[in-house]
Amino acid sequence: MAHLNRKADPHRKAVTKESVLNNAPFEQLSRAVMTCLLWEGTEDERISKLVPSVPLEDVAYLARTAHEDMKLRHVPLLLAREMARHPGRVENPSVIANTIEAVINRPDSLTEFLAIYWKDGRQPLSGQVKKGLARAFAKFSEYQLAKYNRDHEVKLRDVLFLSHAKPKDVEPGSALWNKDARTNYKPNKGFVREFTKGELLYGRVVHDQLVSPETWENKLSRGEDKKETFADLMKSGKLGGLAFLRNLRNIKEAGISKDVVNSYADVAKVDGILPFQFMSAQRAVPEWEDAIEKMMLRAVENIPKLPGRTVLVVDLSGSMRAQMADKSGLERTDVAAAFSVLCRELCENIAVFATAGNDHSRKHATITVPPRRGFALAEKLRVGGDQEIYRRIGQGGIFLKQVTEFVSGTLGDQDVERCIVITDEQDTDIDGTSAKAKLIGKHNYIVNIATNARGIGYGRFTHINGWSEAVLKFIAAYEANEETMHKGAA
Repeated sequence: MAHLNRKADPHRKAVTKESVLNNAPFEQLSRAVMTCLLWEGTEDERISKLVPSVPLEDVAYLARTAHEDMKLRHVPLLLAREMARHPGRVENPSVIANTIEAVINRPDSLTEFLAIYWKDGRQPLSGQVKKGLARAFAKFSEYQLAKYNRDHEVKLRDVLFLSHAKPKDVEPGSALWNKDARTNYKPNKGFVREFTKGELLYGRVVHDQLVSPETWENKLSRGEDKKETFADLMKSGKLGGLAFLRNLRNIKEAGISKDVVNSYADVAKVDGILPFQFMSAQRAVPEWEDAIEKMMLRAVENIPKLPGRTVLVVDLSGSMRAQMADKSGLERTDVAAAFSVLCRELCENIAVFATAGNDHSRKHATITVPPRRGFALAEKLRVGGDQEIYRRIGQGGIFLKQVTEFVSGTLGDQDVERCIVITDEQDTDIDGTSAKAKLIGKHNYIVNIATNARGIGYGRFTHINGWSEAVLKFIAAYEANEETMHKGAA
């Protein structure tokens, strides 16, 4: 689980009590970066304004953390670009080039960085930016470059020309790989020297002659035998986990046996696949649910757990049965169910409650839900799943004040680290909403999955307005950062 104090970083100065107290902009920048776990791109303006107030070594640390731990793509590039605006504010300017190289791990990040760099108009690249881009360019193979060599406004060849990138296999002291070197003939001797493989590759980038290797998508698009193609891919282990899930219906229709699918489900890569994607696959091929569930539980088994006791309150009122979007097949309860599955696996200790209706009119408006694993918990919460839950809690809206009082009374004096309420926030309490609700945990969150507006509200409850599958990553990062700041100020 991503957090901002996970490990020491040689590119960042130590956080001390004095630096915490005197560097409120660092905390603000940290929060802005954490918000991008939920919705990348929404905090760009704020981040750009905060960077000049934060030591560039700290900005470099945040960029690496966002890239390596949070798995963000856009924000680390933005932070690196803002660092390049202020090269005079750092003792060692190479931190800028090092950061650019570190946060670019796909060829399209090269062109995205240039697009960000030129957002306010074209301007020359600084020396440190050129060095960082050139070193990053050398990371990639022909297959990777060909895959992302798209006809956009900024192209890979633009990065190559502007950064003066030199292939890694060119010996130090060799003639530069430039226009003169490529056309420099000696009478009766041809070129001054033979081109290296790297130089030939860069030449293919320049002349748009990159060759993409044969892929299984190409084979299927040409109408080749689906059963044979899928069988070969699984036998060789070349079918990615997400591609496997998305093609399960095609695999079934091609005649691949369930035994083969079960065997591949045990070894397929599942890193980064979300419960929502597993649940979509389960709906497409429900008869293979056991294989899909095995993959889903494997996908989260090695992720660090949120410590302490977590209370999850799931709103199942009538308004939660609305669709997430006009063309979406997902209802709000589907998102709530998937989020509950994720919480069950990533929380050290969890208690789950479902709620709808008013205690004054129904005795059991809020009830305890058995914290089962996987699809069993999802079916308890989804409409059409466990009808007994819906019969007991009724159809009314959420009454947050009453819900929190009920949960608090049920738990008694148990220590609760955090309470997470997932809802569309159609609160019908007469005397107030979160302002009157009882605080159950040390940290209290309301996740409003219904709103189209995106943002974080900090108060008695931390309001996460707008849905993202990375809510738990944000919570882990936020709580770790709060703990660091609290200790620094103590």
